[in-house]
Amino acid sequence: MTTAIPSGERALPRKWLDAQKFQGFTQIPDSDLAAATGLNRGDELTPNLVNAARLAILDLCAKSNSGSPSSLKCRMQTTIEGKVTLTWIIAETD
Repeated sequence: MTTAIPSGERALPRKWLDAQKFQGFTQIPDSDLAAATGLNRGDELTPNLVNAARLAILDLCAKSNSGSPSSLKCRMQTTIEGKVTLTWIIAETD
């Protein structure tokens, strides 16, 4: 069964996680950061899931010996098929 889209609205294309990359905050291994997000390859991405992953990264960084990062940004690269590579850019505090 398909859900009808209300008149005048466009459906957002579905997006699936293909890969996650991490830049910065070298005190925590990328594998630990990826595990903290709770996201796995093939997961359908929603704004809520990406935001939850962001909060989980911040929490893990805060619990590390180095403290919280000064900023966390997410770059999303999407293919025409909807495959997404998330690049988490973590700026370390000075």
